[in-house]
Amino acid sequence: HYPEAVRRYNEAIYVAESLGNLEIKADIFTSIGDIYYDEDNYLEALNLYEEALNIDDQLGNMKGKAYRLLCIGKIFFIRKKYKETLDRYKEALELEEQLGNLTNQAVMIRKIGDIFKAQEHFQEALKWYQDAYKLFEEIENLEGNADCFESIGLVYQELGNYPEALKWNSEALKIADQIYDDERKARILCSIGDLFHKQGVYKDAFKRYNIALNLFDRIGDLIGKTYCLNKVGLVYQDRGDYTEALKWYDRGTKFFKVLGPSKERAEN
Repeated sequence: HYPEAVRRYNEAIYVAESLGNLEIKADIFTSIGDIYYDEDNYLEALNLYEEALNIDDQLGNMKGKAYRLLCIGKIFFIRKKYKETLDRYKEALELEEQLGNLTNQAVMIRKIGDIFKAQEHFQEALKWYQDAYKLFEEIENLEGNADCFESIGLVYQELGNYPEALKWNSEALKIADQIYDDERKARILCSIGDLFHKQGVYKDAFKRYNIALNLFDRIGDLIGKTYCLNKVGLVYQDRGDYTEALKWYDRGTKFFKVLGPSKERAEN
C-alpha cells in the first residue's frame, strides 16, 4: 500500500501549500520520508527529511528540527557514516536541552552511545549509556532504563565480561516482566542465552532460548523465532551433535523462506 500512501500524502502537500501551512507540509514530507525509509530507499528518505528540516529552519521550529535531525541521523547510522550521525544527534541533543525535554534528551544520549558502540569505542559508549540511564532514572522512564541496560549488557558482552553483561541483562529482564513487554523479554532471554552459550554452559543457554522461542511463538514474531531456532542449532553444533543441529537449522530455514530476505536495521 506504499504507493497509495505516497499519493495521498502528495495530495495533502498540495492542500497544505494552498493553505500556506508550512508546518503541516514539513510533517507530510517526514511521513513520506518514513515510507521510503521503510522500503530501504534511504536516499529518497534523506531528501525528504532535509526538505522538512529546511522548513523547520525557516519557521524556527526547534521541536520539528530536533526530530528531523534524528531521522537524518538514523539514515547516516545505517549507512555507517558515523561522523555525520554524531553531528546530527549532537545538534538534536542541544535543541532538546533548550526545549527542556528530558525524555528526548535521554533518548539522544543513548543513541550517541550506539554510535560509539558501533565503532567499538566501548568505554565511550558505556559513558553515554550510563548518562542516559541516570536521566531515564530521574524521570522514572522504565522502558528507557531497560533500553540502556540492554545496551550496557551488549557492551560488556563485546568486552568478554560475561558476569557483568548478565547482571545488566537480568536488570532489563526484570523491567520487561514489570511492564509486561513480551517482545523485549524474549529478546533479552536470547541475549542471556548467548552469554551462557559463549561460556559453554549449554543447559542454561537451551533453557533461555526455549523460553524465548515460546514467547516469540505467542506474540507471532517470526523473525525472532527464526533467530532463536538458529541459536539453538548453534549450541547443538558446538556440542558436536550435528544431526540435532541440522534439524534446528532446517526449522529456522523454513521460517526464513516465509519471511524472505531479512533486513538488518540499526535502530532502538
